[in-house]
Parts: sequence; C-alpha cells; structure tokens
Amino acid sequence: MWIHDTNASFLSCLLLILACSFSLPGCGSPTGKWKASDFFSGTSLELVEAAAAGDVDTMDQLVSQGADVNAAGQQGMTPLFFALWARNKKGFTWLLEHGADPNVFVLEEDSVMEIASLHPDPEYLEIVLDHGGDPDLVHPRLGRTPLFFAVDSRHKENLDLLIEAGADLDHQDRARCTPMMHAALLCLFDSVNYLLEAGADYTVKGVNDLTIMDLVVGESRSAANNPERLKAVAFLEKKGVNLEPHRERARKVQETQDRIGREIRRQTGREP
Repeated sequence: MWIHDTNASFLSCLLLILACSFSLPGCGSPTGKWKASDFFSGTSLELVEAAAAGDVDTMDQLVSQGADVNAAGQQGMTPLFFALWARNKKGFTWLLEHGADPNVFVLEEDSVMEIASLHPDPEYLEIVLDHGGDPDLVHPRLGRTPLFFAVDSRHKENLDLLIEAGADLDHQDRARCTPMMHAALLCLFDSVNYLLEAGADYTVKGVNDLTIMDLVVGESRSAANNPERLKAVAFLEKKGVNLEPHRERARKVQETQDRIGREIRRQTGREP
C-alpha cells in the first residue's frame, strides 16, 4: 500500500519506476561466448551454423531435407535468434523469408523483436518488421514492448520503424510507465519530444497519477538546462497545459530527495 503523505507517496512511486527503468531486459542476454552446439544438435545444428555463416546454399539443402527453421533448441533458442546474435544479415533474412517466427521468446524472456529494437543497425528491425515481427510484442517480465527497447537503443531510426509499423505509443509496462515516461526517466528528452510529436498521450497516468508532465518539469541538477527538456516544456505549454501544479509537485519531490540525501550523509559522516 502506498504511503499517504503526498511527498513520500510521489517519491516512492518515482523510486519504484526508476528501479524498473534500469532493470536489465533479460537475464540471458547474449554474452558473446555462445556456440551453436550449446543449444542445437543434428540437422538443426547444421542449419544454425549455416545461418550464422550466411551459407544460404547449405540452408536451402538442409530445409529441403526436412530441417525446421523454427527448431527449438536448449532454453528455447531458435535459429533466427542465433543468426541475429551472430550478426549475419544474410542468414537472418533467409530464415525470415522461409517462415522463421520472430515473435517467440528464448532464454525464457528474450526475443528477436527486443534485440532488433536495441540493435545499432536499424536494418535488422526493418527486416523483421517486414516479415511479421509484432511491434507490440510484450516482454514477459517487464511488460515492455519493442518501443521501450528502441528508446534504450538511442537510435531514432528504430523509433521511426516501430511508429511506422503502428506500435502503441502509450503502452504501459509493469511499472505503469509509457515509452515516453521511460525516456524521461533516462533523461532522453530528445526521445520524449519525438514521441510527443508522434502523438503520444501526455495525459496518461502511471502509479499515483504520475504523468509525463511531472517528469518533464522537474529541474534536477542534471537536466535543468537540458534544451530538449525545455523544448518538451514548451510543447506542453503550447498545448495549453497548466504546468504549475506539476512544478510544485516536482519541487516537493526534490525537497524530499534533498532531505533524505542530507540525512544519509549525516548518518554516514559525510555531511560537509
């Protein structure tokens, strides 16, 4: 149950969402040490090794002999996910063209859509969206869609592709954050502005009625003079939003944070 004091309640809400914002996408994310034989054997192993090498002639031959492009290896690993991890665009594309499913989860919670949305090369995301990738596939633990991971990628092209594919701009994750709130919590105000201009709803309420307005008006030391933050404030004011109540709320939160910080420093002997 949330504490009923306004300052403490809002601070508790913000800390919860911050904790969720910085949680890792998946415990089993690629490590750089995988081998196809860690997950596959037999004909499936041959197919995966060929895909990782971009050897489409061998892939053609193996599939004609009955190899399954959607074979599930250990921990649910798929040939498509492995080809993406191996960064072989040729093998990756061939698998999609021959019916590989990009919307399954491997290693319990990772997906091709998630990794493609995080990828520095937007062509992977473009290819997968062209072959049935779900722009609103929900992460089973975090409750996030690919748009959240595109925000994390810091690549505007990934946001573009998902928005063009019809991604839900206002989906709320398990912490009730939208992609725009997620961006604001990471101080990625350029992404906040991009989503605002794309039509994201700035009135959506998160826990304790938190909105993007509360996150944008907060003048923390790190963001006070951020020109992208000021641009977002101007956008909202132009829309006729009265930001003063949100500024007051943000000031109270900052006062509470400062007070807690002073108390921690005092108790640890670090108060100047």
